[in-house]
Amino acid sequence: MAAGLHVHNNTVRYRLACLGKDFCIDLVDPQTRLWLWLRITTMDLAPKATAGLVIH
Repeated sequence: MAAGLHVHNNTVRYRLACLGKDFCIDLVDPQTRLWLWLRITTMDLAPKATAGLVIH
């Protein structure tokens, strides 16, 4: 992952730790990581909202 972002491995670890702390998410817990991955993945599947369009 770090190579794809063009940063050092420790930078990725540090930034993930900061995000976990800022959002109060325990990234050490495998269930939490799975939940987070599922939430992010399913966001891509949700229909995109269009400004001014109301869907009933």
